[in-house]
Amino acid sequence: MSFAPVPSPCADGSCLISHVDLDDRVGLTPAQRERLRAAVAAQGMLVDVVRWIAELTPPGELVDVVQQDEYTLDVIVRVTLPEQGGPGRAVHLVYDTT
Repeated sequence: MSFAPVPSPCADGSCLISHVDLDDRVGLTPAQRERLRAAVAAQGMLVDVVRWIAELTPPGELVDVVQQDEYTLDVIVRVTLPEQGGPGRAVHLVYDTT
């Protein structure tokens, strides 16, 4: 399974990237948490998230986009994290965007 960060078009600092926190609420292993933290840190815009989940093996899934108000969206994606000796672990990520 491939689980590498996808280079962001914002990597050169040309985009405004706000603070991104990874809040582990499912008890990821330290290796899973660090891989996910690195991938999320490289995402400056929603296009980065969509590109990342499309390039994963197996591909991630855009589960839902929930409009909170006229300026705020919650974007929910499902990805499969590699697990030693197993098929992988499906987790959901929720991005709060403004």
